[in-house]
Amino acid sequence: MNGEDFLDMIKEGHVRLHSMVCEQLELLAHDRFAEFLALSKRIQDLQQHLSSLTKRLMAGSVQQQGSPRIGAVKAQISDLQAAIDELYAKMAQLISEKKDGLSKELAKLKKGQRAIRGYRSKDKTSPRFVHKTT
Repeated sequence: MNGEDFLDMIKEGHVRLHSMVCEQLELLAHDRFAEFLALSKRIQDLQQHLSSLTKRLMAGSVQQQGSPRIGAVKAQISDLQAAIDELYAKMAQLISEKKDGLSKELAKLKKGQRAIRGYRSKDKTSPRFVHKTT
């Protein structure tokens, strides 16, 4: 294989990676966490494959830097990587929003549990927070 073949394989891998990350973002938005995690494993495997392809490309000294096609493919790979990075930034923001929402829900639950404990009476008399009117 020559450098162009490796670059084409790397580009196709980045295209697949981009579509998988888009799908992962969609799963996260719809709270489908089990499928999100399963897809994360597949993405990790693809990233390792891309890393090995890149290492093999760098190891083979046939890189033909002057070819305009190679430059175009490298630019496409760079654009795909920028789009993937942007998707990961959106995913990090969405995770942060979900984390904040869960923290607020947990705080509400804790407040409710404290209120329930406050209304619970130990001596079978009326709850201490209830105002009696006669």
